[in-house]
Amino acid sequence: MYVAEVFALMLLNGLLFAHGNQAACGRRPITTRVVGGTDATPNSWPWQISLRVKVRGKLYHICGGSLISPRHVVTAAHCVVRNASPKRYKVVVGEHDQTVEEGAEQVLDVSAVCFHEGFSMQHLRNDIAVITLAKPVVLSDRVSTVCLPQEGQAVPTGTKCYITGWGRTIGGGKPANILQQAIMPVVDHQTCAEANKDLVSSGSTEHGVCRICDSRKT
Repeated sequence: MYVAEVFALMLLNGLLFAHGNQAACGRRPITTRVVGGTDATPNSWPWQISLRVKVRGKLYHICGGSLISPRHVVTAAHCVVRNASPKRYKVVVGEHDQTVEEGAEQVLDVSAVCFHEGFSMQHLRNDIAVITLAKPVVLSDRVSTVCLPQEGQAVPTGTKCYITGWGRTIGGGKPANILQQAIMPVVDHQTCAEANKDLVSSGSTEHGVCRICDSRKT
């Protein structure tokens, strides 16, 4: 699901950051400008979260997401659709290197998981979910919220958006331990569909994977 993870991250981090306009959100205390995938500067993406699942008493990272309020996270529906039980998940904010405790991390319980009722795993249609935390996170210069776009706002083709996460940096490779970042341009719908024929079929494009990476309104 590497391609799916990339497009979900574009939605959750790149597009939200590109369109942010709320006064108290979207502030990056540390900024970097990097073209191509690379390690992010610690806590330079303070709304980035790590969604983890409990297996035999241990927590494992399964997906990224964005903190949109002190108690709410937006992530991809395909990450939670197989098991929407809140007790199964933990959300970690302030994370950078998943192998080291660096002092900014907060581990939070989940009280509710809600994914789009029109989600399609086959075509990644409506691939979005909202997670409610059991208690608010403590906001700081290393943990803060991302801005949401205005309703109906369009993203022009060619807009440069950041993608971030702990996913695979190469197809078939291992997930990264350190938060990664890269810049990717928004492409037009036809280009997206042609590049992802395995995810896009006839009649599936209106709310599917290419709906979030072309220039039409989202």
